[in-house]
Amino acid sequence: METLALPVECLTIIFENLSYEKLGVKNYSFTILHSCILVNKIWCATAIPILWRNPWNWLIEGLYLNRLTLLTATFISCLPKEIKNMITKNHIKMKKWMKNGTSFDYPYFMNGLDYSWLYFSINIFLKENFKIRKEIFKNEYKTILLKELCKLFMKRSYNLNQLNYNNQYQKRYDYYNKIRVDDYINLIYLPGATQTLYNLKKFYITGWIPSEIIFGISKICKNIEEIRINNFHIDDDEEIIITLIQEQKFLKKFSFEIKFEDKFIEFSFLRFEKILKSKSKNLELLKLSPICFCMDTFIECYNLKELNLIDERLQFNENILENFSKNSKLSKLLKLDIDINFISFKQISSLIRNTNHNLEIITIIWLEGIDEIEYYKIFIETIIFNCPNLKEFYGKFDYNYIPLLCKNCIHLKKLQFKDFNILDFSKILKQIGDVIPINLSKFYLPLCWNFNSDSLEYFLKKCLIRLNNPLYFNIYEGEKHEKIIKSFKELNVLVKKDDILYSIMV
Repeated sequence: METLALPVECLTIIFENLSYEKLGVKNYSFTILHSCILVNKIWCATAIPILWRNPWNWLIEGLYLNRLTLLTATFISCLPKEIKNMITKNHIKMKKWMKNGTSFDYPYFMNGLDYSWLYFSINIFLKENFKIRKEIFKNEYKTILLKELCKLFMKRSYNLNQLNYNNQYQKRYDYYNKIRVDDYINLIYLPGATQTLYNLKKFYITGWIPSEIIFGISKICKNIEEIRINNFHIDDDEEIIITLIQEQKFLKKFSFEIKFEDKFIEFSFLRFEKILKSKSKNLELLKLSPICFCMDTFIECYNLKELNLIDERLQFNENILENFSKNSKLSKLLKLDIDINFISFKQISSLIRNTNHNLEIITIIWLEGIDEIEYYKIFIETIIFNCPNLKEFYGKFDYNYIPLLCKNCIHLKKLQFKDFNILDFSKILKQIGDVIPINLSKFYLPLCWNFNSDSLEYFLKKCLIRLNNPLYFNIYEGEKHEKIIKSFKELNVLVKKDDILYSIMV
């Protein structure tokens, strides 16, 4: 009996749900999608373009670093025949399959290029395939390979929308090799670069890169929607970053994380602020670490959906958010992330009230409140009564008010509280059980909050009645609650250990 094949359109929808954009690297999405290409020719032709959109991200974030050599080899096999012949003659070993043409135009599918990881991957490839041991020769051929692959991408990666200059991951995994100034290929001078880079949507910088690289990008790329600047020494290249931002017509997301010495705390950002203010009405995401701009610059961010403010300085101007918190109209804001050492509860309360009840995710971390204790209560009540659409909360919170939070914020899916005070949580846990939101799926309590078996059993019985799905609930006192936990696992109230998410911490 002949089986009916799924239409390509249906396969595409299915495979898209296994893509990096949908799943990231969790649940082994890379290997699942890779298996799909082995089923038949139609599945292969449908899955390959999705699989090869983000090969760098999948391998790096998924810790498949041993496959970086193979990835580099695959791209080398896409090079023109004359280039491959030149490489072979110049002391670089190439396997037979690399010398032949490829079945797919892999660079065409790629939508993200991480320059630092390309550089690093070439290093690994040469370490395994270079016939001469002298480092001086290896550096020469590394530059040749780097330039030829960059030319390949500029000619054929028409779907490229993201460009990264990022050394962060290499440092994390102890594979860091410092890129020399001479190893930076200025992409804009390569054939096809104008067409390939014109529609670039995302540009990320971590650490220092030559100013001419940023300047070149700003001259070709006018449609960048997201700029991330991380650990960039702004005191050296302020003008270059200003030019980059100024040239963009549709900037929607701006992330600015820098590190500078105390002597630069009063560094002038007046021209920077003027340019950002001209772009503020279109901003949908703003992340500042530290808060080095005057926040009045962003009062007209009417379309802001995500705001992330981080400041761990010991010398913090307590008035920096005063005017912004009062006068900003953030009716579209969905996510608020505040992580500062010294917080004004009055200011943050005012800021939350200006979101017009639309907040869905709140993260608020601080070391010390700088205003009177009465404003802390106002702060807690503001979250409870002004965030009816809240889905996630993480941060410090008055434990006595958690039941009221659960009662009022009925759409909560994730709760995580940060606290270092030892206390008996038994009574409150029972109260939460009576009002627990029906869609709550993750519930994290500080490990120093204790509760007795009676309160735990009561809470889980209420979960059995009220919750739509099994709950991930972190529990510290393993043996004390072992029987209760086991029985409610069997009733499918708690996420099982086999489902990865659940574990009893002992």
